Order: sequence, then C-alpha cells, then structure tokens
Amino acid sequence: MEILGIDIGFGFTKATNGSRELVFKSVFGEATELQYRENLIGDNAGDEHLQVEIDGKEFFVGELAERQSNV
Repeated sequence: MEILGIDIGFGFTKATNGSRELVFKSVFGEATELQYRENLIGDNAGDEHLQVEIDGKEFFVGELAERQSNV
C-alpha cells in the first residue's frame, strides 16, 4: 500500500508520496478522443497532460483539461 498526501487547492493540486511530487492546475473536464494525440501531447508529456478514469468514465486533468475539454 502506498500512502499519498494530496492538497486540492483553488489554483493548483499538489500531491506527494514522500519521494515524488506532482503539481497541476485544479481543472478537470470530460475526456475527448484526440485524433492527433502524439502531435499534441508527445511521448514526454509528463505532468501537463493527465488523464484519469473514474467509475468507467475518462477525464482530462490540469493543462489537458483546460486545452481540450469544454470547461
């Protein structure tokens, strides 16, 4: 089991497991199919292009949500 610390802030969400940190904009939106995902995101997207699944539904988080979702 891994223990995480998460601070969901007004502007940014911060998370850590004690050895790694993650900071992203506190924005999420419904995921859409990206036709040119590799060109838009690239292989080294890192923390700027997060996608999660909650109860079988896909969401974009942070920069990706801001750019590609209807938020």
